[in-house]
Amino acid sequence: MVSNSTLGVEFQVSQLNQGEIYRTTYQGPYGHLYSGALNVILNVNFNEDGTGEIAEGSYYPTETVENCIADVAILPITDELLYTSNLSAGVSIPSTNILGYIPDENPDEVVAANGIPIGYATPLPNAGESAGAISLSQSSVFDYFPETPVQPTLCDSDNNCFDVILPNGELVEGGDPLPGTAGGFALKGDLPTIAPLENDNADLYLEWHAIDGVISESGLGDEIGVDEDGDGTDFDRIWALEALTATYLNSSCGFNYPVYGDVTDQLTALGYGDCIDRVDLATEGYVLDASFGDWGSFLTYNALAEIPADDSDHDYNGTDGRIIMDFDPFCIQDINVRHIMLEFKDISCVTGDLNGDGGWNVLDIVTLANCILSNNCSELEFGCAGDLNGDSFYNVLDIVTLANCILAQNCGGRVDDAASAELIKKDHNLSIEADGFIGGVQMTLTHSESFKIELTDRALYANSITEGTETRLIIVTPETDHLFSYSGDFEIEEVIVANSQDEVAVSLPVAMEYSLSQAYPNPFNPVTSMTLTLPVSGEISVEVYNLIGQSIATLAAGYMDAGSYTLTWDAAEVSSGMYFVKASAASFSQTNKLLLLK
Repeated sequence: MVSNSTLGVEFQVSQLNQGEIYRTTYQGPYGHLYSGALNVILNVNFNEDGTGEIAEGSYYPTETVENCIADVAILPITDELLYTSNLSAGVSIPSTNILGYIPDENPDEVVAANGIPIGYATPLPNAGESAGAISLSQSSVFDYFPETPVQPTLCDSDNNCFDVILPNGELVEGGDPLPGTAGGFALKGDLPTIAPLENDNADLYLEWHAIDGVISESGLGDEIGVDEDGDGTDFDRIWALEALTATYLNSSCGFNYPVYGDVTDQLTALGYGDCIDRVDLATEGYVLDASFGDWGSFLTYNALAEIPADDSDHDYNGTDGRIIMDFDPFCIQDINVRHIMLEFKDISCVTGDLNGDGGWNVLDIVTLANCILSNNCSELEFGCAGDLNGDSFYNVLDIVTLANCILAQNCGGRVDDAASAELIKKDHNLSIEADGFIGGVQMTLTHSESFKIELTDRALYANSITEGTETRLIIVTPETDHLFSYSGDFEIEEVIVANSQDEVAVSLPVAMEYSLSQAYPNPFNPVTSMTLTLPVSGEISVEVYNLIGQSIATLAAGYMDAGSYTLTWDAAEVSSGMYFVKASAASFSQTNKLLLLK
């Protein structure tokens, strides 16, 4: 139900029936980069005696609902586990979830194309494979699930049962088995990754299927066996419906708000197809309904008053026009179904000990730097020890982390670390200026075959490899701003600048085209940064918008010289949710998504 309190009008735009499946989402697959941006980290130990633990240093999303508003926070967790496993069980990995639903529509265009994750032939890459079995019978974080798959019923321990309406319209009466199974499945070995956009491979794959109830012991509130929400059952999960699906239109077509519902077909039929921008979520918008056909199919003031004049070409102005309706969040008692797919990497090697001598020293730095330049760290016997920051890549970030641990006897970073840097190209020299300590620089250059380079001799380590028209270089702990001298022309294809432990935002010496980089971190809380690159001087604006198109922050405005700029948004004063940052110039426009999670 949406409403306009000023005019005293309400209108039903959608309806949920008991037992109906809603908000089915296929999230991911997300790899280590996305998880790292969220700060979601799981350090899990599986012991041979059937015990396990989620170790310190792990972080996981936790959701609380208050006044029908959900608050998602990434919090530190530890947990004690009890499990069983049989890797030779030969059970078949399901091709649907417990409700028989095949998730064939993935709406996340970052990781999916045409509804299927990029790199997948089918929505579920391991469906039908013969796998081992695993159970979980103790955890305060995750579902319990059995080693032998079973068809669950939607009942609590007192045999309070609910009907379910399947996606094909079939009714499963309360107490009857659901079409899918609850259980755990495992694959171990050198496995293809389920997140091919970010990860290379996996050593362990776990999948489990669960639904709120007596098997999973999830969704039953804080105290199992107690009716905490007063509905007469032990099911106590509450879901906050904070916004409705809506179709956004371009403001150039005269629409200042979205239209409730996915009404792309209806709008196209009305001649607004070229105006459609996207389908997203909204809490303010117009109502489109065939019953208002005499008023352009929009709920307008004249439609309410049954005045024949069509006033659907403008918003309500106190006299007539399209009425903007508000949606107020409300709570829904729901039962949650989960189909979880996780992959793990074995981290059994000794971090930093690249030569396997049992210690950390400059020999490890040299070994790591050389394998990074040669692109063969993963082929070394102790190569896995070189991924010191755990991002599954080998680069200068790992080198400076190792160097700092060795030189400072402190792996926690320096207080004078740089936060930003700028490369300066002048008189056949490339130098770097920064606002603090620079631990290392890694670059890939392209150039002509006559190009020559001479690296600084005032650094802990400096080396380069040239292959044809490409040069890769690493400089660790430069003592001065000077990085190298050169003759001939070159372009910087890739650059990583690090302080003692993290990557540093860097401005390139030459801007070739307009661009607004993806924000980092993203998702974030509450500060994120992005790089704006201008090839020429001129007027520019960069603004942040909420879901209904309102500008809530200006990051840049006015005349700016050509170059690269680091823009920062502190969102401490706004609520969690999806936002958009838009950069505009005379011949340039780019919009990126931002996700704030508090």
